[in-house]
Amino acid sequence: APDPDFALHVHDSDSGGRDVMNQLWSEPINGRDGCCRTSSDGVQSGARDSFTKRPAASLDECMARCATIPAECTAIEFNKGRSSCEVHRSPDVAFSAPGTACVCLLFRTLTPPQPPQP
Repeated sequence: APDPDFALHVHDSDSGGRDVMNQLWSEPINGRDGCCRTSSDGVQSGARDSFTKRPAASLDECMARCATIPAECTAIEFNKGRSSCEVHRSPDVAFSAPGTACVCLLFRTLTPPQPPQP
């Protein structure tokens, strides 16, 4: 059987930006493909005053915009077709709406479960 650690080391060496991605960004519960939503049925989105929508050329630009206000930003939604970026401030964004033309990423909002204390 192949050594499972080998693949890990190879991945680590080429993952310069990936580590930052993993520490700061996570995917919604049902995946990143879709516009950001606050409910699992994909209907409820954040209140109008809980996000800012501006033009953006790329997902990277949208992510960078969020990272400039880390204390406020909870998620980003990039719509490639419209070249728009929504920076969300609601902690309730945890889902994406399947079939919608966006990418949704959560910013430091989903923390991995902590092991129980002995």
